[in-house]
Amino acid sequence: MHPNPHRRRTLIEQQLSLADANIVEIGALNGPTLSPKQYNIRFIDYADRKQLLKDTASNSAINPHDIVHVDYPVQDTKYSKIIQERIDLVIANHVIELKQYTSTHCHVFTADSFRLLLTEMKTLGYAPFDLVDFHDVDPGANEFHAMLRRS
Repeated sequence: MHPNPHRRRTLIEQQLSLADANIVEIGALNGPTLSPKQYNIRFIDYADRKQLLKDTASNSAINPHDIVHVDYPVQDTKYSKIIQERIDLVIANHVIELKQYTSTHCHVFTADSFRLLLTEMKTLGYAPFDLVDFHDVDPGANEFHAMLRRS
């Protein structure tokens, strides 16, 4: 089972016009959803590309040439401290780590637990987002897709 960037891209394009959007993708590693050659996209990860290359060197499933340039290598998840411009779309990619190295951005959600947590956080006033589109895990895949919009 591997993430499907094409599926993610298709679902996003059904909801948004990306032509002039400012986009950030978290944890793209070697499978970015959108190409920086086609879109205004920047990448966030726990380390810069050089460190990611070291961390994945023994993993034959990862082609080092496919690892993206990391624009914002950060240890802190308070991204608003480092990104000053308006962002139209944030893609959380590659956030469940099943590789030979340990990642610092691991969150484990099932589709149901994610929806429940989001609902509870919104009810308590901690999540200023509406769930506008949701696609459960496709057969044979390992990721669900949620589209959130600021309320």
